[in-house]
Amino acid sequence: MEKDFDFDDVPAGYQVCFNPQCPLKEKCLRWKAAQKVPVAKKWGPAVYPTALEADGSCSFFHLAEPMRMAYGFSKFFYHVLGRHTQILRQGLMRYLGGKTHYYRFNRGERLLTPEQQAWIIDYFRSAGYHKDLEFDGYVTTYDFLHR
Repeated sequence: MEKDFDFDDVPAGYQVCFNPQCPLKEKCLRWKAAQKVPVAKKWGPAVYPTALEADGSCSFFHLAEPMRMAYGFSKFFYHVLGRHTQILRQGLMRYLGGKTHYYRFNRGERLLTPEQQAWIIDYFRSAGYHKDLEFDGYVTTYDFLHR
């Protein structure tokens, strides 16, 4: 399922760009975000037009490329033996940065990048589980954190 672009998805502090002269604007997530700024919003972090280099490049360019993000681990644990459940869950918690982060990814409050998804699938495979390695849900959206 593809999620519509919404300014509410833009993280606080994310720098948007309003430079209409930028040759990269149509492919830039910062430009795309700036086009969705609500009318009621009067200020915020921005990339200045001076960021555009003479050669047309911009070090703040952030490719507006939808990514298939995932959430939820229930399906991973359907076929896991009871004696392995705690060990695997603890490994996921360590990888994701702790218990709180684990549960946020599990509930879909945070989304897993393709790289994180690959790590988790490899982690279960290394533990001997190869069947039905899929997440509870998937969303196609933009990743504001990684470039």
